[in-house]
Amino acid sequence: KILYLPLQYAPETTTLISAVDQYDQLSMIKKMSIYIPPDWKLVVKEHPSMIGKRGYNFYRELNKIFNVLVLNPFYNSLEIINKSSAVISVSGTVGLEAYALGKPTLVLGDIHYDILKGIKKISNYYEIYDILRNINPEVNHLENNKNELYKFMSSIRSEDFIENKNNEFWTNKTFEDIILDSDKQIA
Repeated sequence: KILYLPLQYAPETTTLISAVDQYDQLSMIKKMSIYIPPDWKLVVKEHPSMIGKRGYNFYRELNKIFNVLVLNPFYNSLEIINKSSAVISVSGTVGLEAYALGKPTLVLGDIHYDILKGIKKISNYYEIYDILRNINPEVNHLENNKNELYKFMSSIRSEDFIENKNNEFWTNKTFEDIILDSDKQIA
C-alpha cells in the first residue's frame, strides 16, 4: 500500500503561512513515517522546481528511513496518484488532483480545498495511522468527489461565499475579475 507525498517548493509562502509546522520537510517525513501502518510505504517525490536546491544530505537521510521510497522527480504525478492507495499533501494542488481522481486524500496544512467532504485534515501525525488502517484501496470515491468538486467550483464561479478559516483566502479581493478568471481556469 502506497501513501504518496509530493514535496513542497521551499521557501514557499503558502507553507510558511498555512503549514508552518511542516516547513522542515525532512522532519515532517521522519515523523510521518512513524505513524504509517507497517504494511504501507511512504513514497516521496521532489518538487520539480527544487531539483538541485536541496543538499545531498537531505536525500541521503530520506533513503535511511525504512518505509520511505524516493521517486525520480520527473515521474508523472498523475501516474503515481493512480498507483497510490492514498495521497497526503501539505498544501499543494496534488491533493486536489488526487481528490478529483477519487483517491483518499489527507492534508496537513490549511488549504482552500480542505472544506471538501471526504478530505481528511490532519492536525496530529498519530491520526494518520487510524485513517490509513481504515482505507479500503478497492473503493474509489470518484463519483462522490466529482459531486463535491462540482459544488465547490460552482461556488467559486458564482462568487458565493466560501468559509475563510485563516483569513488568507476568499477576501473581497478574491472576487476581482483577474482572481475569478484564475479560479475558473483551475475549475
